[in-house]
Amino acid sequence: MNTTELASSISADQRAAFARDGVIVIRNLLSPDEVARFRAALLARSAPDRAAYCRHDVFTQVVDTWRDDPVLRELALHSKLIAVARGLCDGAVRLWHDQILTKAPGNGAPTHYHQDQPYWPVPPTARSFAFWLALGDTPEAHGCMSFLPGSQRLRELPAQDLNDAGSLLGLCPDLAYAEARTIPLRAGDVTVHDGMTAHRAGANQLDRPRVAHSVIYLEADVCYRAQAHVVTDPLGLTPGQPLPDDRFPRFE
Repeated sequence: MNTTELASSISADQRAAFARDGVIVIRNLLSPDEVARFRAALLARSAPDRAAYCRHDVFTQVVDTWRDDPVLRELALHSKLIAVARGLCDGAVRLWHDQILTKAPGNGAPTHYHQDQPYWPVPPTARSFAFWLALGDTPEAHGCMSFLPGSQRLRELPAQDLNDAGSLLGLCPDLAYAEARTIPLRAGDVTVHDGMTAHRAGANQLDRPRVAHSVIYLEADVCYRAQAHVVTDPLGLTPGQPLPDDRFPRFE
């Protein structure tokens, strides 16, 4: 992608909003045809038939689908996502991983406020860009996302329990008074949040699964930090080692 395309992918106002709030929303990033194609692939791969699969109390998670599904690889490496991540980073980025997040029909349990990055084996100072892609309409009743703008500045917290409403607030009681931003999405829309921006997903009150796809990019020069994670555990990485390009593709 050339510099003109990169410059036009994200505006100065969007960069400023991301720096200030730790989250932006981009409407209609994907076309209806792309949404239909990617959603079909997503639904086919959301079943728990893979090793990198976790069942939480509030959702199921399938990680790293881009590595063995050509359609979801196309989504994870979509030129529009890369351009947005590079525009927000003002430099090179690399893919960290993708994941399918499914809430069962009538699942009355919300995913409570938490930060993502404390779960990852990277330094808390690393810049990260998590795309939450709506491959179907996601109103509030279907479990859309809410964010606490500005919470990305809290970069030294331990990992929080997303099943516990009091976990993050126990660490930062002042966040109870923060004004949340809830963002319903139409199919093709996307939110992008800093990995340290606290967020939650509401309960799925509808009679159909809420299936979402998340794709996460990191600043390119990030190094591995010794910490258990399903993506890096099999790789034998050394603390302080840059993430390898052949496993985490880099985009200049």
